Parts: sequence; structure tokens; C-alpha cells
Amino acid sequence: MGLDFGAAYDEEQAALLDEHWRLWLFDLEAETARPIDGIEGIGRGWFWSDFGGRTFVFVPNAEWSATKVFELDTEGNASERFEAVGFITDWSRVR
Repeated sequence: MGLDFGAAYDEEQAALLDEHWRLWLFDLEAETARPIDGIEGIGRGWFWSDFGGRTFVFVPNAEWSATKVFELDTEGNASERFEAVGFITDWSRVR
């Protein structure tokens, strides 16, 4: 295949991932699907959490040093809520 896992990090190649990866919303009853608008840059990965009946999606930046947090509404529309320092993968209720 010609893959070189020892090669240096290539910012240009990494940016290509963001252009080709999207989150999609599937309606299994209607048998339809559409990309979720408003969430970009998931080529590095993403995480989600259902918290108190609300759905949140966490998307890290290229350096994994900050995370944008989006909320999906009941129609599957994304709204950016905030950005936090660090790499968020999940939330847990403490109280």
C-alpha cells in the first residue's frame, strides 16, 4: 500500500480529512439521511454524549488542545455552545 507510519506529521494531509468527513442524521422510519450542518472538522475524531435528554457533540482542534462543543436539537440541527481548553470525550453528572 505504500503507507509510511514513520513519516512526519503533514498538516496539509491532515486538513484533507476535514474536507471528506461529515456527521449525518439518519431517519430510519422515513429512510432518509442528510449531513448535519454546522459541525465541521471531524476528520480528527468526534465524541458525543446524551446528557439530561440533550445531545452534545465534542470536536477537538488539530492539536487536540481545545474542544468545540455543539448541541443537536430534536431536528438534528447543530449549534455551537462553547469551546473549552483540553480534549473532551464525555461528560458525567456529579450531582
